Amino acid sequence: MAVRPRRTLHFQLTIPAALSLLGLGAFCLAVTFYLGLVTGKSLRVPEAPLAQAPPSVGGESRQKPLTEEELSFYNLGEQKSNDLNLNLKTLNELREKTNTLAAEESTPATTPQTPQTPQLPTTSVSKPKPPQPSKNQAWYTIQVFSSRKQANAEGVLARLKRNGFPDTYIDRYESADKRVLYRVRVGRLDKTKAQAEALRLQQLDFIEAAQITRI
Repeated sequence: MAVRPRRTLHFQLTIPAALSLLGLGAFCLAVTFYLGLVTGKSLRVPEAPLAQAPPSVGGESRQKPLTEEELSFYNLGEQKSNDLNLNLKTLNELREKTNTLAAEESTPATTPQTPQTPQLPTTSVSKPKPPQPSKNQAWYTIQVFSSRKQANAEGVLARLKRNGFPDTYIDRYESADKRVLYRVRVGRLDKTKAQAEALRLQQLDFIEAAQITRI
């Protein structure tokens, strides 16, 4: 068999052709990189925009509070209410513990008991009763005036009461011959007191005599 001769291919590149190939490769790389950036941006999840404070009016630094819709959108209203509930619960627990500790400190652990002194038997002492006059005791009165006219007796009676003898009275006496006398008398006393009262009556200028009479 005859042997076929081998065919060889020879490529000859000129300098302009080589530069054209290099430029084409760089262009392809640039296009591929740009497409990758655009594809990556489109696949990224958009981030939530941050709440921006409105610009201050008149140079004031106060910020407008967010509405309930904005708070619910940013999930801040629920978080704030939860924090508030937790703070109130914590404050209530601390207050209860403080009240418990204050009550324990105010009440002593053991209250000292005062020793009881034995009570002595009390003896009832009755007051002495004033001596009661006996039925047979004699009573005396002092007669200072006597008149047939009742008006005269009443005049003397009034003067005696004004001078400090309130127990003065008028005794009506009718004699056997049907004559009536109005006698002015003072007191109902024992003999000793009657004598002392008679001396007082004799010192009055309108009393002529003071006669002690048993009744």
